[in-house]
Amino acid sequence: MKKILSFVVVCFVSFYTSVALANFTADKDYVVLDKPVKTVTGDKVEVRELFWYYCPHCFNVEPLVEGWLKKLPESATFIRQPAVFSDRWVNGAIYYYVLEQLGEVDRLHGALFDAIHLHKTPFIDNE
Repeated sequence: MKKILSFVVVCFVSFYTSVALANFTADKDYVVLDKPVKTVTGDKVEVRELFWYYCPHCFNVEPLVEGWLKKLPESATFIRQPAVFSDRWVNGAIYYYVLEQLGEVDRLHGALFDAIHLHKTPFIDNE
């Protein structure tokens, strides 16, 4: 019974969320900018992800982002940007930019999340 109830709740929430997302209204749910924001990708729609390797929410959403990226239209581009909101977050950004310089983001980005969250590898050392 518990499994059936859980399934029904998940189905309801999934349906409600998809319906709710389809009803955005300008000036109510978002603001239309007077001037377009300049992007690094020119005329393409730019989707920018701010993340921190030590953030459990970022870790949990990463598989969803990876799945979504497989369906990204040609008219859009995706940019990962490490967030640095305090000195404690700097090392996470350094890890990402090192991977980027080595050309290893695609191969090791998820592995770094896994090392931190699944294997509890302590990378932070601010000394």
